[in-house]
Amino acid sequence: MTTAADSSDRVPRIRLPRERRGQQLLDVAERLFADHGFNDTSMEEVARAAGVTRTVVYGHYATKDAIFIACLRRARADLEHRLSELIQANGQMFMGEAFERVIEVFFQILEQDPGRWAMLYSTGPGLSEDVVNHVTTLRFDTVNGIADVIGHCVTEMEPDRINAYAHAVSGVTEQLGNWWLANPAASRGRVVALCRDFIMDGFSPWTDSRRGHESPSEPHSAASTHIAFSNAAGEPGPGRAVDRVGEL
Repeated sequence: MTTAADSSDRVPRIRLPRERRGQQLLDVAERLFADHGFNDTSMEEVARAAGVTRTVVYGHYATKDAIFIACLRRARADLEHRLSELIQANGQMFMGEAFERVIEVFFQILEQDPGRWAMLYSTGPGLSEDVVNHVTTLRFDTVNGIADVIGHCVTEMEPDRINAYAHAVSGVTEQLGNWWLANPAASRGRVVALCRDFIMDGFSPWTDSRRGHESPSEPHSAASTHIAFSNAAGEPGPGRAVDRVGEL
């Protein structure tokens, strides 16, 4: 007799090559993790949403931790690929330009796919030690990508300073991303500018008397190689706030 628990094993499915099926399962799982959080997403729900049996899902990913980690790896690989393209496409860059372009990469991802951003910065309860360790390792890999951009721009900077600054840029960008999710009326250009100004100048307009009363919102000089980025029509972004970031 067939029970309700076996229902997912009777779902009709379309046969796909193994590699394509694996990517489809990641697409489905990533959306479920983003919408419902890690704890409230099951392998059976992944199977149902993908239109396959649980056996197929387990044939690709042995556990929920495994498919979650695979989603994280894919999202991080996309981020790191975009960072590496900055060096390959732009040659030598000034520091101000480099920071702005790194920041732009992060906030483009957030604007285009807030759920993926939530995946990239998963920290909530319910994650196993193995998942947490993978999250930490992947974050450090991204920091190394930022360090590569900094080192490419300022070849004379000492390695420990490059590494420390890369961690600082990553942390500031992550927290401003969370702020943007809570304040979606701000445009991407505005958020990029705020992040750039903080990284490049910090509180110096208020603490360095030599700068007088210059407004921190005024454009930088040409020496700072300021490039104003904005989305196509200055629309506010991101399109939707992810309410369950802390649960991922």
